[in-house]
Amino acid sequence: MDRMDTASTPGSAQTVEQAALAGAAAIQRIITERDKLRGLTQSQQSELERLRSENDNSRRRVLEIRQHYLELATEVLSRFEKFDEALRTAVDNTPVDRFGDENGLGRLCPDQRPD
Repeated sequence: MDRMDTASTPGSAQTVEQAALAGAAAIQRIITERDKLRGLTQSQQSELERLRSENDNSRRRVLEIRQHYLELATEVLSRFEKFDEALRTAVDNTPVDRFGDENGLGRLCPDQRPD
């Protein structure tokens, strides 16, 4: 038998039809899977955009907090420097007491006062 005879027989036509239907069903499954993957990709892209936005907001907030703490640390340091300067000025201007003790420690230890 040659090809023409095979194609014209009822069994081979049914086989070709079954193969065509199976191919069409396979194509339909592929299309359905593609559509699911497209939907998944779109939802992941939306989620990625949301996460990027949250990340940007978090980064901005951390930078604001950092700036606030730098300003606070600068202010605290400035106050310590002013306190240190005032303390040094006060110590430098402390008169020597009658016991020759510029720090006034002789008042704390009366037993050791010179006579």
